[in-house]
Amino acid sequence: MKTFFQAFAQAVSPFGQASLFTRRGQGHGGSSTINSYDMAQLTIQQFLGYNPDNRGRFINHMARFGQHVDTVLGSVARTDYPWDIPGGWEGWFQVEFATYLTMNNIDHERENGIRGYGTPDFLFSNGPYLAPIEIKCHHPGSNITQDALADVAKLQQTKSPYGLVIAVTPNGPPNGSFHHAHTLIGTVGGANPPNMEIYYCGQ
Repeated sequence: MKTFFQAFAQAVSPFGQASLFTRRGQGHGGSSTINSYDMAQLTIQQFLGYNPDNRGRFINHMARFGQHVDTVLGSVARTDYPWDIPGGWEGWFQVEFATYLTMNNIDHERENGIRGYGTPDFLFSNGPYLAPIEIKCHHPGSNITQDALADVAKLQQTKSPYGLVIAVTPNGPPNGSFHHAHTLIGTVGGANPPNMEIYYCGQ
């Protein structure tokens, strides 16, 4: 019998099933934890809570990360938060993602290049296992659907068996392969800020 995740992956996965990537070398962002043996080396499946982690726990880190962002936003006046800042706020969101991974001892690399792919925002690695993670955040002038699906297509073209695309948007999921992770509480306030939802697509 198929596990829940196997059935889920077969039904919604946009990613191919082919050879793994190889590491291209140290990116300009480098790795913050590559040789830290006390860090948990998770797969994307484990990060999403479909497989137990190395302590046998099932943790939906996408939902917990959303709660972390809510905690951070709770310290500011959200109705004044610059969701519409020129150039977007994706950089801030990426910093908070890195903070969450570090706080939870999850091994990761930041902007480290992969042959045949380029330089993802984040990377999970464990021996031959390489899983790029891309993040896209809505801001005025952006097309979050187009941007997020472009990252999915990038993974498809490289035939990666693993990967994760995270989209933060007020416009609903980019397509049917994206799943809801968290509603950012308190981001309602008319046009600024809009309702922000966190979606994910990957395996």
